[in-house]
Amino acid sequence: MSNVLYLIGSLRNSRIPELAKRLRSENNNVEVFDDWYAAGPEADDFWKEYEQSKGSDYQEALRGYSARNVFEYDRRHLNRCSHAILVLPAGKSGHMEIMYAQYAVGAKTAILLDPEDVRWDVMYQFIPTILNNDEEINSWLNSPEQNTTPINPGWNYCPNLHSKELQGFSVLEHRNTPLTTGEAELNTLVLSERL
Repeated sequence: MSNVLYLIGSLRNSRIPELAKRLRSENNNVEVFDDWYAAGPEADDFWKEYEQSKGSDYQEALRGYSARNVFEYDRRHLNRCSHAILVLPAGKSGHMEIMYAQYAVGAKTAILLDPEDVRWDVMYQFIPTILNNDEEINSWLNSPEQNTTPINPGWNYCPNLHSKELQGFSVLEHRNTPLTTGEAELNTLVLSERL
């Protein structure tokens, strides 16, 4: 099975397992991935509570084993997807994941609108397909169109300057910008075109 659909969404969105079940029954040639939903609707809250009880701040918690494990789990499955849909409503993580799927993985991507939300957002133009309702998914999923967006290696997770993703680039400038007094710096690399 070469088609893998990653359903991206919120742990609190009850549409996810219902939609996944329906899509599995209607698309035998597609693996529908929504296993991340098993963590439960309060997983992020419990993680935050636990880390704060240890005295960890947000940045320390992100470097912890639990956060790294969950991040790598999600990223591993995003990296193998051929298709990804952001099912609204969704939070910050979901929006980052759909962008990663589009621009780092090169998956065919779409945003499935929330029928309850009447607000529009112009930045959804970063994703090529907006689906108005569940009935539009199958035709999108089975259409021959593919993601033609060039994959940008700079979007890949780069633990350091010597990572594989940055090979072939030269660093023109490295900026460290304080976010606010006393906080960590935002590290920005200005890269040349691939050599």
